[in-house]
This record gives sequence, C-alpha cells and structure tokens, in this order.
Amino acid sequence: MFHFDEDSIGGNKSTILKNTGRSWKETRNRLYHECYKSTKTLEQNIEEHPSRIDKEHWRWFLEYRNKLETQEKYTKNAMNQSKQLYNHISGSKSLARRRKEEKKIMEIKQHDESSEILSEIIRLPKLSKKSTQVECVAWVSDQLQVNSFV
Repeated sequence: MFHFDEDSIGGNKSTILKNTGRSWKETRNRLYHECYKSTKTLEQNIEEHPSRIDKEHWRWFLEYRNKLETQEKYTKNAMNQSKQLYNHISGSKSLARRRKEEKKIMEIKQHDESSEILSEIIRLPKLSKKSTQVECVAWVSDQLQVNSFV
C-alpha cells in the first residue's frame, strides 16, 4: 500500500494509475507471448508455468486469454485499429486544455503585438521529438535575438 499527496486537479493519482495500468497491460502481453506455446496443449502450458507465477494464477490467465469471447474482443479491437485513418498526434493534453492555452495566447497577443514569439515558445515541444532541452533553449534564444532586432 502506498500514499501520495493529492494535488489540486488529481494529476498525481491520475498519472500513477495511468502508468500502472499501462505497465500491467504490457506485462500481461509480454508474459503471454513469451511463455505461452501455441504448439502445446493448455494443460502442458499450465504445467510449464513461469517460476515466479503461481500455477493456479497462470491457469486462470491462460483460460481467460484462450476464451472465445476474449479472442473475439482482440480480433474486433485489431480490426477497429486498422480502420483508423489518422494517427493521434496531439499528445496527452486534452482538447479543453489546448483550447484554454490557445485562448491565453490570443489574449496575450491582443495586449502585446511583440508576443508572437510567446506562441512559438508555447508550441516549442512540436519542434522535434528528438530535440534536446539545450537545442530548444538555444532555438528560443535565437528567436528572441532575431525579434529584438526587428
């Protein structure tokens, strides 16, 4: 059991639960694909369970993964995933949060015309996923110098 302090919007709890869920999902997937042999029977696979997993837990897991309903769910999800035409590229920010940020940018622009660089700085993470923090800071510094001469 662990305890964490709540922040004003519940971000700590949300982040911990999201990361734990993702980790659990990836571990289940890895376990199944590394330890389950489709050439063997269910009973043989159960007998050869991973040493760190209780035999009865392994039995339950394999029976669940091999249920017809579970297989149909996986097939349906794979089909739906293949139908997606566009990749999601907006990151982890919600649309509401993005709208709020855009509204703030517009308010700043209305009060100060030299604030064009601010909107570039806010959008900076889109520069490149491989950019280092030093490269990003250098880019901002260059932009500020260029704009100060204009």
